[in-house]
Amino acid sequence: MADNIILHIKSPGLYTSIQDLGRNGYQAMGLPSGGAMDRTSAKVANWLLGNSLDTPILEITLLGPVISFENKCQIAIAGADLSPSVDNVRIPLYKTVNIQSGSMLRFGRAVLGCRAYLAVRGKWKLGRWLGSHSTVPFEIIGTMAENPLRRGSKIKIQPGAEATVKSWQPTGLTEMVTVKKIRVTKGPEFNSFRKKAIEIFHDQEYTVSQDSNRMGYRLLSQNKVPVPVNEIISSGILPGTVQVTRSGQPIIMMADAQTIGGYHRIAHVISADMDKLAQMKPGDSFRFEIMGIEEAQKATREKHKLVNKVLENHI
Repeated sequence: MADNIILHIKSPGLYTSIQDLGRNGYQAMGLPSGGAMDRTSAKVANWLLGNSLDTPILEITLLGPVISFENKCQIAIAGADLSPSVDNVRIPLYKTVNIQSGSMLRFGRAVLGCRAYLAVRGKWKLGRWLGSHSTVPFEIIGTMAENPLRRGSKIKIQPGAEATVKSWQPTGLTEMVTVKKIRVTKGPEFNSFRKKAIEIFHDQEYTVSQDSNRMGYRLLSQNKVPVPVNEIISSGILPGTVQVTRSGQPIIMMADAQTIGGYHRIAHVISADMDKLAQMKPGDSFRFEIMGIEEAQKATREKHKLVNKVLENHI
């Protein structure tokens, strides 16, 4: 049997964590679903290597890590273009790449998007917690204590048979910086907002603030959205829920969001646009577009159809 592949984290970058497709079924216990923020890019990275689509990957945010490889392997990077290079030679995104033992992977300037996904061919030798390898955003005894990754962290991977080199041109799926609208449906408290508040919410541009992360995106705008005077009890929230704080500025809940909140839920980002949202970084701007449930379902079906076509029958 071939020796294990070992990834040595020489520098963790801004925020690099182990993710998969999430921890579902535990939200009633107060645990976030977590998982990759841009699920399509995470799936594509694994698909390029012939891995199961739920194989763990490294989610890399803006400033990438420095990683050395012990033993040869195959990797693929999808999502944001963070200028990856191996041994100072630029490597392509969305393509199977052969790596030699002792090689060093680095990232440079963020050219496009916010989050890149690094997949490695083989079986990742990691413990699961409640059915997932994904990082938990707060300290719970018995969970993945090594996440996010630190300088000196090591990841062991049992190599698989060498995969056929594949590539993919991500047309239609990775609209990142060019996104001008994020589509939403009406939230549970939508009708509690006055007509003027809805107009303000819909008609202005929002900027992703510096105070944004995997738990939530805080948005900045010129005009505050007037909040209803009535109080509400804490209620369920999900990734994509748009709440309006008492300051009049919205927050979009993301993958690691808590499961309940006490702010008015004015809208919910449609699932078809969550990957686009995940690739927005602080300073990027967009507007909300309110649509009906049937339109949202149609958009989601169309995206799934496109993804399934790209990944054949692998999803």
